[in-house]
Amino acid sequence: MRFRHALIALAATLAAGCSTTVAGTAVPVDRDPLAGSTFFGDQRTVDWCSLVSLDPIKKYGVPERPSNEGFDNCYVYVTTDAEHGFGLSVGAPDDVYPEDGAFDVRELPSGLRVTTVVDEDDFCRKLLRLSDGVRVQVMAAALVGDPATDICDPVDAVLAGLAERVTSGQVARHHRVPTATLRTADACAATPEETATGVPGLARVEAASVPLAHLCVWEDTGRTQGPLLIVSLDLEFGLGDDPEVRREQVEGQEVFLTEDAEEGVCTAIAVVRPVPGAADEAEVVEAFLDPGAAGSASTCADAARVALATRKVLLG
Repeated sequence: MRFRHALIALAATLAAGCSTTVAGTAVPVDRDPLAGSTFFGDQRTVDWCSLVSLDPIKKYGVPERPSNEGFDNCYVYVTTDAEHGFGLSVGAPDDVYPEDGAFDVRELPSGLRVTTVVDEDDFCRKLLRLSDGVRVQVMAAALVGDPATDICDPVDAVLAGLAERVTSGQVARHHRVPTATLRTADACAATPEETATGVPGLARVEAASVPLAHLCVWEDTGRTQGPLLIVSLDLEFGLGDDPEVRREQVEGQEVFLTEDAEEGVCTAIAVVRPVPGAADEAEVVEAFLDPGAAGSASTCADAARVALATRKVLLG
């Protein structure tokens, strides 16, 4: 979750993800071609970078090679000139309610829908909604200097390309995955309910998965300002070298913690397994906990227990 909450925090030189993919094929004639279930198929193994065409981006600068940012996003850094550059991300939404706060909805002739969630001088976030409600998220943020262009222009260009691909009758490509990988796991099923409900304020929880994303949101549906727990399965690079992360032992096991004391939130990260053949890269469980309006003195400890309990289930 550390890298999903703000695109601005993304590094411009992320390592390239797995490049072995299964090619997309034509949509069967008896299925809705505009549905997310048709276009994406197995939503857990989507190769997001295969959906990113650099041609419409080149109008706004020189893009670097796209790289898979964990399981759920593809990232491209674009240099506009010597003093300007922006990052662009295409992938799964990172919220159960991705359209909350949306202020502009545009219906395309095909029936697909484009929703604007954020349109600021240096940050833009939009969604492409398919016919069955599945959404693709496209974001851009100025990372070097002030934006040299309207930051939503490249987002619109990428969205137009995605919409054209969906309506053309083609389907998404997928990663070929080994037997042992979190990419094919279910974050909601992996987190023990008794562990989630053991978090203060989450006695009455409802777990919700996010289409296309490897994450599960646990929240108390009866409290508008109650705690929020998000469990995600992801890849981390250079975790042990990150100065913003501290190592701790919880119940005799190592966890990595990132804490925002001002906001009162904490993310606990438990390593499940290293990625074979990839230096300093690992598959992890991340438990983000916001204790809500009441606050909590044990936020990191609670998040750590959730991450470790989920890790235990995933390891069998």
